[in-house]
Amino acid sequence: MASRMTLWTLAAGVATAWAATAGCTGDDPTPAFTAPDAGAAPDGQAPADAGADANASDGGTFDAGPPPARGDFASAITFAMNILDPDPALVAFDARGNMFVAFTYAGTSTTVAGKTLPTAAAKDVALAKLDPAGAVLWATAFGGTEDELVSSIAVDEAGDVVIAGRFTSPTWTFGTTTLTRVGTFSDPFVAKVRGSDGVPLVAFDYSLAPAAGSQSGGSCTKVFARGARVAVACALRGPAEVPLGAGGVTAFPAPGVNNTRTVLALLDTTSMKAAWATSVSGTLNELPLDVHIAPQGHVLASLVVGSPLAEDPAKTIRITRKSNVSDTAIVRLSAVDGRAAWAQGFGATGTEVRVQALAATANGEVRFAGLLNGSVMMGTVPLASTGRDMLTGVVNGDDGAVLGAKIYGATGNTNPDELTTIALDAFGQPFVGGVFSAAFSLDGLNLPSPAFGTNLLFKTDATGTPLWAKAVTSSAAALDVVGPSLAVDPLTHGVAIGGSFVGTANFGDGTPVDSANAATARSGFVVRRTP
Repeated sequence: MASRMTLWTLAAGVATAWAATAGCTGDDPTPAFTAPDAGAAPDGQAPADAGADANASDGGTFDAGPPPARGDFASAITFAMNILDPDPALVAFDARGNMFVAFTYAGTSTTVAGKTLPTAAAKDVALAKLDPAGAVLWATAFGGTEDELVSSIAVDEAGDVVIAGRFTSPTWTFGTTTLTRVGTFSDPFVAKVRGSDGVPLVAFDYSLAPAAGSQSGGSCTKVFARGARVAVACALRGPAEVPLGAGGVTAFPAPGVNNTRTVLALLDTTSMKAAWATSVSGTLNELPLDVHIAPQGHVLASLVVGSPLAEDPAKTIRITRKSNVSDTAIVRLSAVDGRAAWAQGFGATGTEVRVQALAATANGEVRFAGLLNGSVMMGTVPLASTGRDMLTGVVNGDDGAVLGAKIYGATGNTNPDELTTIALDAFGQPFVGGVFSAAFSLDGLNLPSPAFGTNLLFKTDATGTPLWAKAVTSSAAALDVVGPSLAVDPLTHGVAIGGSFVGTANFGDGTPVDSANAATARSGFVVRRTP
């Protein structure tokens, strides 16, 4: 297919540099960043990447500014997941550069970087900690008699791990906590694991039993940690309640017969109980896409808006749907009480638009990534795709106004091209990950046409200009790579990206790797790259 590129379209009269400043003050300030010594070579530098790539910057020395942008392959690990579900491996770092990997696995035992985990009763959650050199410090697994599935991972300031997902086991013992499923199909969970040794500490299930003839349950889909707080987003049916740190609970009635609401909460990482909890619900379905804590302390969330009018019980969030099916929306919530400062919705009849990932800068702007299929106004910015395109943009964190937006993809493509994750380094430079399935150009960085559903990772500078783009390549006709999850290493300023695959893949060092069973099972992977 012919490739196409649409450059940044800025709202009239608006200019943005997207520059982040370290040490910004606020009710949850970002820790001050100590820049590398002038002239130091970037940590973790590796030989040139042998996989598919496009590189716009080369090596050299650097001072207090960003390190040279290369994206070279550094290392990779793979592990059998033994499931058909296209769930990615999840990755996060602590402040010391230790890497945590979480994933769902089933069946026979699996091995993570040399550490063997036991056979899963059904589907279990695996969690491992690796030191900066890649050696396993510990690995453990959690599960009951049926399924436990992990959807998101975060690491708090103490180095402890928070995971979120759903479970179907009738009961599930997590350390000293026993969770009992009351939902029709699955219940959501949020759980904390001690980072030093993998010991399970505490877990919560937010679902309540449904009324006769109704459904309840759901999944907690995203967590994000900053400082001593964790933001969580869950998709819930039926009645629900979130325990509060001050005592009592915030209770949510059923949003309607078998409808789904988005529940957002800000948790204290010690007790894992909430400072506040709120929800967005309507007559149909509201589904969470991402949640984020800005350096200034407020909470940002993106969600699917399925109802003509979606609102929270206290009317602090009100979003009017613009399309005939569903919209996407970004909301900003107070760190103090969860009340909405603004809600910005995007949608148009016959158009699919999703803001699937958020990242806030220290100067108050909010980067986002997702997908667009159709035509939409993003504030005063008109965008029109010619297929299913990748979407990036930035909004003003003070009022949600769109500062810029851009789409890119192959002309007429209807396959799953989308961006699913975004994270910023210490210099405010975004790493963005997703999946693509046709050749395209990223501001002149050309990536060849891949097998269906191939992992994509690229980096831009603070102004949105692409620096490099990388892709997982295939050595066989069958390759299906999903995900990804990504995290920035605070020590090297490089990136780790996780996902899962079926078939034979080359992660960047030129060595093909086969999945556990190309016909029936997936394998997980984590690839590390230099800045």
